[in-house]
Amino acid sequence: MMFELDRDLDTDRLDEQEARRRLDEIHEESSEALKALKMSSLNATERRDMVFELSLRSETSKQVLRQLNERVNLIARRREQTGSTAPTCEEAGLVNGTTNGSMNGMRKFDFQRYLNMKPFNGEFVDFPRFWSLFSLYVDQTEIDDAEKLECLRDKMTDEARKKLRGFNERTYAKAKSHIHSYYFSEHRMEQEIMKRIKEFGFSLRMKNKDEIMNFVDVLNSALVSSGTLKDPENF
Repeated sequence: MMFELDRDLDTDRLDEQEARRRLDEIHEESSEALKALKMSSLNATERRDMVFELSLRSETSKQVLRQLNERVNLIARRREQTGSTAPTCEEAGLVNGTTNGSMNGMRKFDFQRYLNMKPFNGEFVDFPRFWSLFSLYVDQTEIDDAEKLECLRDKMTDEARKKLRGFNERTYAKAKSHIHSYYFSEHRMEQEIMKRIKEFGFSLRMKNKDEIMNFVDVLNSALVSSGTLKDPENF
């Protein structure tokens, strides 16, 4: 949720109202995650320690949200300075992270944004982030499938290709299906995310920004994946 909002704010197409709504959702989902943690199988001491570490009251988490909030406020300030009315999400063609700028729902291909995309490294927890950006900058654009297939191959590291044994699909539709069936596998994703969470142990070093952001990335991956899987309630 955090990285998706950060990404869409970069497009300059979110109006203030929509951006604030999504910022509120981040707060709500973070609270729900804490509730779920309290009901987990960890013992009382372990739950108490993790709830304390993950609480949005922590300075690190609040700093991340403050930065997003400031970017939302910037939209309003920019509108006031120019004296113009910012376009709504529907007018700008961006609704819930997708576009409706043309009759077929395709957006124009932005080569610079595509070029700046970090190639996918093959790690499960990094796939939701990668696909979220690839979908926005390539999959939902007006270029043809042959070009999309080349873009997909170009944005995959050798390590990622090795994990996808037999990845030699000749059509974009089959390549996309192949990747989704592997990286959005409920069993594989659940195992990988639980493995990554356990690697953090029962406490996080709140002064270590990289460690906190890595943990946030894992949680974001779990949220994005649960919305994509066939049966997210079992995830």
